[in-house]
Amino acid sequence: MSPYKCITNIKIKPFSIEYRDNLVDVIFDAYSRYPEYGETSPKRAKKYLNWLKNHSTMFDVMFVDNETAGFIVVDTNWIRITFAFNPPRFSEEIQKWSFTL
Repeated sequence: MSPYKCITNIKIKPFSIEYRDNLVDVIFDAYSRYPEYGETSPKRAKKYLNWLKNHSTMFDVMFVDNETAGFIVVDTNWIRITFAFNPPRFSEEIQKWSFTL
């Protein structure tokens, strides 16, 4: 039996500006343990999200139980995939999913 909780109500939708404010919260939550990698203000986080939208071939937002839970950004010119997922309202096991390849 796995010690991890199974998430069954996940939806992934293309980025929309209406999700931006919630994604700012995701960024601050995801990088709270690593502030040297995060953004220093909500304004800078919004600029970062805008930059990602304008410089990626895929920018999707993940929802768990209809709450914004993270985002996935991919570009064919990048070697890495950025995936941020760390809101504190989800369990510690799920928070371990935050990573950059």
